[in-house]
Amino acid sequence: MKTKNLAGLMLFIVALSMPSLAEAAPAKVCPIASSVYRDGDGKGFELVFDAPPPNTPYYATAVMHHSQHRSLYQFTVNQSSGYGSVWLNELSKSHSNQNKSFWITFFNQALKSATPLWLGEEKEAPEYAVIAQLGSHDYYQRRGTETPPLIGDVLWIFDRCQAQPSNAVSKINSGKYWIGGAGMSLFVKGNQYYYADENGQTEWRPVSRLKYVKDGVVFGEGYYWCQSTMPGSRGMCTPLGWANPMSDQELSCNQALITAHSTLLNVKNLNSLHLTPTKVSAYYPDNPTSRPDGYKFFMDGSGGYDILASSKLMERVSSAIITSCPTISMVAFSAKPEGDVTYGLVNNKVQEFACYEAYDLGQSRNSKPPWGYEACYP
Repeated sequence: MKTKNLAGLMLFIVALSMPSLAEAAPAKVCPIASSVYRDGDGKGFELVFDAPPPNTPYYATAVMHHSQHRSLYQFTVNQSSGYGSVWLNELSKSHSNQNKSFWITFFNQALKSATPLWLGEEKEAPEYAVIAQLGSHDYYQRRGTETPPLIGDVLWIFDRCQAQPSNAVSKINSGKYWIGGAGMSLFVKGNQYYYADENGQTEWRPVSRLKYVKDGVVFGEGYYWCQSTMPGSRGMCTPLGWANPMSDQELSCNQALITAHSTLLNVKNLNSLHLTPTKVSAYYPDNPTSRPDGYKFFMDGSGGYDILASSKLMERVSSAIITSCPTISMVAFSAKPEGDVTYGLVNNKVQEFACYEAYDLGQSRNSKPPWGYEACYP
């Protein structure tokens, strides 16, 4: 009996020491550029890495998502020569002169340094990552907001790989895709697609640049996209489909912004037009507290000066946006190389801000002009 027990024990030990068929298979390759990290505090943030844009010196791109807000931050990823530090370079839609780079460091399960010496040659994304100064940057960018919560200084934990099945491209449905509430779209036709926004559309691109997530949902160009025919298309697109439906007020605001873009783009000799959000309090400490936000149109080409010369056009566009968007109190217009006009809600009326000469001449103790005025030069 003892001999049988010993023989059985030996067979059990041998079985444990032998790799299973599943273990014998080659490990799945999941480099950093195909990985998704989640915040260790469980707040719902995801750091999604993806392939770099074509014909660029970057190693990857990264987008920070939250279930309550699409694409909080977008980054390109590069690596320093020599020491090999990896950096996330912010691609902000506003205050481009304030964009920052964040040092990201990777660690393995034993909490030993695992930052690859040559980014892109690693076969497995490290277990953990830390992003220096992102928490403080997010605090000063979004303090006072409640949704989504502030990021804080967190540990980022590897969650999953974005690797798609071999037949994933064939699963991507043809048709129009939206991110929800931003006027941007993808149009997929067979094995190609193009991206469109208020500035027009791109050339046709291979659909292999999109990642299949689930039926009707793809990831590409830094966003999740949901097919327009999916139920719940009044919300925003997430990896699970449409979520967090927008209110009628949000839809009205979004439509006002789209209409404003179309109106201004119809002006002749306007080479480009970009809309960026602004924090009004950064320029006007005494701004209407119930309306802390603003928008600024950046215009290139002689058509931009034609817009600045038309007070009726600017007032009409500004009034439509401020009336439709409950948090907006200011709309500014800027033409290259110089020329700025600002409209805002003053005494419950949308009007052009006046010149504050005392500010210009240095006769004011305040470093910023009061609400309803703007710095202008003779």
